[in-house]
Amino acid sequence: MRPSIMEEVEGLRGINSVKIKEAHEAGKKVVGMYCTFSPQEIALAADAISVTLCGTAQAQKRS
Repeated sequence: MRPSIMEEVEGLRGINSVKIKEAHEAGKKVVGMYCTFSPQEIALAADAISVTLCGTAQAQKRS
């Protein structure tokens, strides 16, 4: 059974996508970053919003 908090997290993910799009359209810089490879301080120093490009699963899928 899936924890109920996951539904709330998924709802926030959608809201965040809209907020990021609005910020970009308003002229704010948006930077996509891979969380384990890029320190967020780089985006902050550039006065940008960092958006993680990492997936939600750590395991690698095999076909």
